[in-house]
Amino acid sequence: WLKLLSAVALVLVSVQGVMGGLRVTKASLLLAVLHGVAGQLFLALIVSVAAFCSQRWRAAELSSPLETGSDRTWVVALSGMLVGQLALGAILRHTGKGVMPHLAVAAVVATLAFVCGTRAWSQHQDRPPLARLGSFLMVVTSLQLILGFAALVASGARAPGQPPTVADVLFTTLHQ
Repeated sequence: WLKLLSAVALVLVSVQGVMGGLRVTKASLLLAVLHGVAGQLFLALIVSVAAFCSQRWRAAELSSPLETGSDRTWVVALSGMLVGQLALGAILRHTGKGVMPHLAVAAVVATLAFVCGTRAWSQHQDRPPLARLGSFLMVVTSLQLILGFAALVASGARAPGQPPTVADVLFTTLHQ
């Protein structure tokens, strides 16, 4: 499964490169969104491969897979919503439109992330990597919410037609 995941990463980065090249030559919102989402998915995938290959992960080999029921359902729901949120964020970044859908989905994503994080942290204390990932997920989600709010405030403080401020660029980029 790890070799397959690595092969998927190779294909994804190749597709990402082609989209990046096309993005330079074509002014396409669809390409911009796909390129942005694919880039972040590749980063998440390659970090996952690196984590799965680490000594710490292998030393803590899980004795049994996660329950096929609710844990997996929550994680799949969170993953799907995250991809949708990435697309909404890319549309917002490239068009300046779609703040309300991005905020609405952010609330759903944050709720799912806190549910997944809390479950991993509290119900899997016997699996330290999962418990640590659960607490990490809650911290990162909190940070994302803070950065997103700061980006919203900074961009909302700008008068229409004015160039972005340093705070606007800083918070928006950190949030992304």
